[in-house]
Parts: sequence; C-alpha cells; structure tokens
Amino acid sequence: MSFDFYYYYVLQASPLIPIAYYFFSCRQADPPLRFFLYYLYVSITLSVLMTIVAFMGMHNLWLMNIGSLLYAGLIMWGFSLWQESARTRKMMRLFIVVFAVIWSVEVIFFDRFFGFTTVARPIEGVAFVFSALLTIHQANKDTTVPIVDQPKFWISSGVLLYFAGMIFLNLVSNPLLKLSAETLKSAFLIQPGLNLAAHLFYTWGFRCHCRRLKSSG
Repeated sequence: MSFDFYYYYVLQASPLIPIAYYFFSCRQADPPLRFFLYYLYVSITLSVLMTIVAFMGMHNLWLMNIGSLLYAGLIMWGFSLWQESARTRKMMRLFIVVFAVIWSVEVIFFDRFFGFTTVARPIEGVAFVFSALLTIHQANKDTTVPIVDQPKFWISSGVLLYFAGMIFLNLVSNPLLKLSAETLKSAFLIQPGLNLAAHLFYTWGFRCHCRRLKSSG
C-alpha cells in the first residue's frame, strides 16, 4: 500500500488524541468542552464507518453529509456556551435550526445525500470560522487568564484552522470530481494534515482545562 493510503487513513484517527488525553488526564469537562468532546466522539465514529464503507467499495459521502448536520449542532452549541452575550448565544443556536433547513433542502430536493453539498458545507464552514474568531476575540479580552491558558482559545483555533482550510476545498469538490476521481483524491490529501493539526490544538485545549482543574483541586 502507498504512503498516501497510510497518510490519509491513519490521520483520520487523530480525534483519538484529544479523547485519549482527556480520559487519561482528568475526565471532567465543563459544558462547552463537553459538547466539543461529543463532536470528537461523533467524528471518530464516522471516520471509522467511512473507512469501512470505503474498503467495501461503496460510496461513503452520505456519512460525511450526516456528520455535517451533527457537527453543526454540537460545535455551534458548544461555542454558544462560551458567549457572554445572550443575543449571540441565541443567534448561534438559531443557526443550528437554519442550517438544518438548508441542509435538508439541498439533500432532499437537490439530491445531494450521496454527493458533495455545495451550499450547506461552505455555509457551515463560514459559521464555524466566524464563531471561532468571535470566541478568540473574547478570550483575548479576558485579562484574568493568559489567552494561551484558556481552553476556548485552543479549541477555537483548531476549529478555525481546520474549517477555514476546508472551505475552499468544499467549494471545488464537485468540479474536481467532474475532472476525475484522482484529481479530487489528490486535493483531499490536504484534509488529513489539517485534521491532525486541529486535533493537536484540541488536545492542548483539554490540557489547559485539566491543568486548571488540578491546580484548583
């Protein structure tokens, strides 16, 4: 098997890094981190299922599309719990409902369930990037704790890194697929590297949280 094969499939298991750190370090998460932990659980589960389905020679994009809907709920709700403004919290939670409608329309009426969604995923990526930037801005205003010691800074940075990097790729997925499956496959080699980097950021966020718990205990 080629290097690309191992590079792609091994790095899909990177959600296990922050999950393992959490379980071996503190096993306690506040509400925002708990939602991001749920996101990691869903992410690794879908990665395993997508790999199995791919090895069986079957299309697995429907799993990715289901994941997109679940990620919107978990990540946006997690971000909302970090917001100081009640209005902002409501807007982020309202987005989950709006996104579910957009996703459903594109998947059902435009028959995208077994293909790449060209509207829902870019909108989701932009919402995640905006929420991450807003949360980092708020973390920077907190003068009581250095920003690099705040879990929300590292979680937000990981989300920003991954989803900002994927927005363009999501937009061009269908055109690249029309060129050839190999062209799309080559472009998607960007994803595992972004995935690993983001999960290292998440791990550091959990590390900050666990260290704070230990110091306060």
